[in-house]
Amino acid sequence: MVTKRSGPPLPPGPPADPIIGHVRKMPTEKLENTLYEWGKVYGRPVVVLNSAEAAIDLLDKRSANYSDRPPFVTFGLIGWVRALPSVRYGKKFQKLRHMAQEYFSAKKSVAYHSIPARETRVLLQNLLSDEKERDHFLGRFSISIIIKIMCGHQISSEEDPLLHVIEEAASTMENAGPPGNTAVDFFPFLQYFPSWFPGTYYAAYARKNKFKIDRLHQYPLELVKKQLTDQTQSWISKAPQEPSTLRERTP
Repeated sequence: MVTKRSGPPLPPGPPADPIIGHVRKMPTEKLENTLYEWGKVYGRPVVVLNSAEAAIDLLDKRSANYSDRPPFVTFGLIGWVRALPSVRYGKKFQKLRHMAQEYFSAKKSVAYHSIPARETRVLLQNLLSDEKERDHFLGRFSISIIIKIMCGHQISSEEDPLLHVIEEAASTMENAGPPGNTAVDFFPFLQYFPSWFPGTYYAAYARKNKFKIDRLHQYPLELVKKQLTDQTQSWISKAPQEPSTLRERTP
């Protein structure tokens, strides 16, 4: 039986495969190059924000219209949906964003200017000692700043347990597949199939490694609860001291 598609015609684009559509056509890296080439062939029916001015006009000034995120199935299975960039737009997202904006306002952020300065000195010292480990030292530089501001913990050595927790979680996410572009994201029902079934690899991987992401969320909270009596300044320490509330308000 042949039926006609109802509604307006779809915009021009690369030919789709049967059933799976454009799953195989979406690149896993350097998406901007593919979009540029498609634009020359198919025209410009797809809008790509390619300037700071356009991004501010639409995503900042009109954020209520464009702030939602697509539901990434793999991220949900691995436990990454609690991170602010992955939270769907709604009351929870608005609450978390308000916390971030309030804490990192121009006035309040002055109190933390010394943290990047200190970590910059540590970075330079490390680079002078062993330039071959540049990528590792740059990663530690970013992590140290974030952790000090977020939970007041100072990463002072390569043996810091929290550093290992973060590096392990980062490696886990790097191998969790392209965000929103796995077979499970395109066909969510695959998450309920056994791990040997084709297309379910990333769902099985997410379930197997979810404990690493859970540990990433929980470990800093345990540090903060120990430091509350020391009046250490951090984002998480601003939350109420009841453990359940503290856990709820942490992105």
